Amino acid sequence: MSQNQFANSNIMGLVGTLVIRLIAGPLCDKFGPRLVFVGCLLAGALPTALAGTVTTPTGLIVLRFFIGILGASFVPCQVWSTGFFDKNVVGTANALAGGWGNSGGGITVSHPFSSKIDGTFEVVTCG
Repeated sequence: MSQNQFANSNIMGLVGTLVIRLIAGPLCDKFGPRLVFVGCLLAGALPTALAGTVTTPTGLIVLRFFIGILGASFVPCQVWSTGFFDKNVVGTANALAGGWGNSGGGITVSHPFSSKIDGTFEVVTCG
């Protein structure tokens, strides 16, 4: 797999998230955040379960697009969180809920890297 193919898979993951986020907002208005949240999670579950079957760079690019749907679960989460809190604290609540989600994403992205004592990094693999 070339560096360009790997980069394209990352881009497609972001594109999938962006496209579904644009759709998720109006769907939350129409059907409520709970059903949209469930839809996002179910739509992303099957591609995630099939990730081990991908053997080509093109397959990875397509897979990353569909797994990007899971990133759109941020929208119903924020809508749902807004409904639980009074208007005088809803901003703080949403910032906290969104911050935890972003922290989890950052940890997930950086997990394969391990910091050595001398400040350099190395990729950690299993096996």
